[in-house]
Amino acid sequence: MAVLVAADAVLKAVWHVPSDYLKKIIRYDPSLEPHKRLKPLLDLWLNGAYNEFRFRLTTDDEGFRRTAPGEPASEKSCEALFLGDSQTVGVGVNDPDTIPSLVAAKLGKNVLNTACYGYSNREELALYRSAAFSHPARWTILCFFAGNDPYENFKQRKKEGFPSKPARAGMLENAKRFLKQRSSIYNLLDRFRRQRWFNAALESSGAVKDRIPGELLIFKKDSSAGPIWETTDKTLSTLSDEVARNGSRFLIVFIPDRYQVDRDYWNQWVEKYRFHPDDFDLSAPNHHLRAFCNEKEIDFLDTTVFLKEASQAGSRVYWSVDSHLNLAGNRLIAEALSDYLKNHEEGRKI
Repeated sequence: MAVLVAADAVLKAVWHVPSDYLKKIIRYDPSLEPHKRLKPLLDLWLNGAYNEFRFRLTTDDEGFRRTAPGEPASEKSCEALFLGDSQTVGVGVNDPDTIPSLVAAKLGKNVLNTACYGYSNREELALYRSAAFSHPARWTILCFFAGNDPYENFKQRKKEGFPSKPARAGMLENAKRFLKQRSSIYNLLDRFRRQRWFNAALESSGAVKDRIPGELLIFKKDSSAGPIWETTDKTLSTLSDEVARNGSRFLIVFIPDRYQVDRDYWNQWVEKYRFHPDDFDLSAPNHHLRAFCNEKEIDFLDTTVFLKEASQAGSRVYWSVDSHLNLAGNRLIAEALSDYLKNHEEGRKI
């Protein structure tokens, strides 16, 4: 046991597995809505798992990520107020290379990046309610991440308000979460499960009995996604109404999960959970959200095609180990989004 503990400590120190930088930058403040925010006035260099990346993150006095280090605190009004989760706040990229920062540079106008790691759309709605009055914007842009948003909204549906911490789980789930957050060896073994031979050996021995992750239910061809989308649609509809009342223009930018773009990555999930790929439609979330936006007359931009084209041409648009967008992915989305905003400049004038 002592050898395992020592080995685990060495792996964590050398490879930063699991990456624990979120502990350094997230705060929970019951006086705020939502309670979870980035800490204010940060200026840190952070390491990703397996040393895949190292990046500098700074925040202003409100805890919003800056578009560049050393910039003054956010101005009162802005061209665009961004809502989102980790894909929007930026993972593995410096302040000037996040999607909001790149859009600001292309447009030559200031924006506000209110995104935070782990946010659901419900938390983004709560954040908008607290920031919209003090930061009026021509555009309110929600970067919708298919891999997390619908299921996270669904998990929070029975909670009062906008919870910042996950609901209580069973003993086994708590043990898995503990190991995933703290054990390098556990994380290494979990990565091996993407290999057919390793996963088959575990299943034949009875060591694992996995069910399909809840995040994948929105891709099922059966009726599994219905209740999940019901919760998300209600949240987005409420947000759309509030944005309109504030005189801003609402745009939803669809950011695909990596397995919607990278077929090899999708095949790893198929191997890990042993499900039949024909039971899934990886474009289902895109179709649902586009139809929803058409019905509600909400601006909608699907960036999947831009990432797919680049990936098929041989460019990597997500990190290799981490599943978030890399710099190339951020640039592609920022370019598409900037073009959209330039072509729709009739947004509200402040």
